[in-house]
Amino acid sequence: MPLLWACSAENEPTKKCVGIWEVELLHEGANAEVVNGRLQLRIQDPQTDHDIRLIQRQTDYHTPAHLGVYVYFENFDSETTGANNFDMQLKTWYAYNYSPTILLAGVTTGTFGVRAEANNIKYYGYDGEAPDHVQFGGSGQNISFAGVSGTFTIPAIQPDPKTIYIDFGVNQNTGTGRSSYIAVDITEVSFNKEVGKDELLNDTFDCNSLTIK
Repeated sequence: MPLLWACSAENEPTKKCVGIWEVELLHEGANAEVVNGRLQLRIQDPQTDHDIRLIQRQTDYHTPAHLGVYVYFENFDSETTGANNFDMQLKTWYAYNYSPTILLAGVTTGTFGVRAEANNIKYYGYDGEAPDHVQFGGSGQNISFAGVSGTFTIPAIQPDPKTIYIDFGVNQNTGTGRSSYIAVDITEVSFNKEVGKDELLNDTFDCNSLTIK
């Protein structure tokens, strides 16, 4: 079980410590911890593309209907064995609450660059070293992704309550070696007002905002 910092008056200068994120850890090698204004995600012997999953859920309908998120990160790192490493990846995506396993729109960044997906179509963008943030957004029937050229037409975004996921893990369909350890520090997750209103909460990790499921 990961060690999580408790909140106190000394380490919560800007907000109360609340359970902003539900956190799922798929195995004992996965660890999520808030340390010094960073959400540190660490995985020994990563196995899937979501060994660690962060979750926020809406409960209300939001009109107009928007999608959007910024995820800023640093210290994207891995240790590998074999000729080539599996794709270490950080993925952020939305689903409707009534179809929580069906991707509405999302973007993945990792050792392969940036890949986006919406309406069951994959869009290939920036190749090479991962940038320092993941960003996408849309309204109506239009959506765009940072690192992928163009604006794409999708079925109209509905005002129905949505779930946002942030996944960290590896893509074992790529590479001939094995990632023995992967790590990333998330420094901020933010939403604009139209997307989240008072439900999806911005987080700069001033204090422990995690609830381990």
